[in-house]
Amino acid sequence: MSAEPVFKKLVGTAVPRKEDPEILTGQARYTQDVSLSGMLYAAIYRSPYAHARIRQVSLDRSLELPGVVAGLAGSQLRQIPYLRPMSPFPFQSRDPFLKGNPTIKFFDHYCLATDKVRFVGEPVAAVVAEDRYLAEDAIDRIEAEFEPLPPVVETEAALSSEAQLLYEDWGDNTMLTFRVSGGDVDSVFRQADVIVKEEIRSGRFTGTPIETRAVVASYEPATQALTVWDTTQITHPMSTLIENTIALPGIRVRVLSPRVGGGYGQEW
Repeated sequence: MSAEPVFKKLVGTAVPRKEDPEILTGQARYTQDVSLSGMLYAAIYRSPYAHARIRQVSLDRSLELPGVVAGLAGSQLRQIPYLRPMSPFPFQSRDPFLKGNPTIKFFDHYCLATDKVRFVGEPVAAVVAEDRYLAEDAIDRIEAEFEPLPPVVETEAALSSEAQLLYEDWGDNTMLTFRVSGGDVDSVFRQADVIVKEEIRSGRFTGTPIETRAVVASYEPATQALTVWDTTQITHPMSTLIENTIALPGIRVRVLSPRVGGGYGQEW
């Protein structure tokens, strides 16, 4: 009987990726490659303010353009009978030392800001048109009025009792409270020869895949089937989230995730 192991050791061995051939030869299919008959295109009007109340959003001039099919402002979302606030996912952990932790606050989240914007670029309104360029032209015709509010940009300042609140009903700006301890920490510090304190600041960053956020959707009224092509890494939770958000009785959502060019943590 041969002493040679049945399975070749993988350490130090180059293992070809199965997906490489279609990517390198240009045959990979991304969400951008999905083309459906009669497809419409949506463009988003985004907030120019980091923090502001929305006083008025008018899409009248946008809807006058030939080829613009529909327009929607965040204030209109509550008027759609089958749309409800997005159901938040509960924070869960199986680690025993996290029992009772964390304390987390949720908020009703709509796809468009309804009464206030809380970051630059937050979606405020959407326009649907027969082609992408017409939709973008229509966005430029949206008239919006904001009441700017002081932004909350520093962590310590946000924790102050005098800080501007992002969510007034919270009473503070703390979304997550998380406490972890082990052993007699205070005793260790008392016995330490040297205690070093340092404040470390890190620049903001984000994952940036080759293909940016893209979504294509097709709805079949006869079967109440909604098929969604999405640049996501969590297809099953995404289908559940869409079903809970639309809340249309009998709707069935199927989410497909083509190639995304890397995710880097951008699951949603």
